[in-house]
Amino acid sequence: KHHSLRAFSLMLHHEVDLLGGLDAATYYSFRDMVTRIIMATDMSRHRDYCAKVEQLAEHNTDDVVLEMEILIKCADTSNVLRPMEIAKKWAVRIGDEFFTQGDLERSMGLSVTPTCDRESQTLVGMQKGFLDHCIG
Repeated sequence: KHHSLRAFSLMLHHEVDLLGGLDAATYYSFRDMVTRIIMATDMSRHRDYCAKVEQLAEHNTDDVVLEMEILIKCADTSNVLRPMEIAKKWAVRIGDEFFTQGDLERSMGLSVTPTCDRESQTLVGMQKGFLDHCIG
């Protein structure tokens, strides 16, 4: 939700005003599409998208939004396929983000998400788990 709110606050900013010329119906349709595309990066929906890709391979569709969702999904998960120097930089960034989330959860007295727990997880372990369970 944060990414969607940030995107729309930028698009609606008075100095940018990318959406000012849209009527209400078009604006809400566009907003729904952008939200769906952003939500495609939610890893809890990863298996659903894998199934959708298989369905697309078997049956052609004219669902342009679904195709955009799959494109953003591929872009979001493709860092492990980049040259090692680039993939490593992104792995460190993602690891830092996850561990920061785990630190915040711990400081708030919440259960720490297992993949975000720097006390029990390693960067290498995180990447191996991602490859084994999401990409592989």
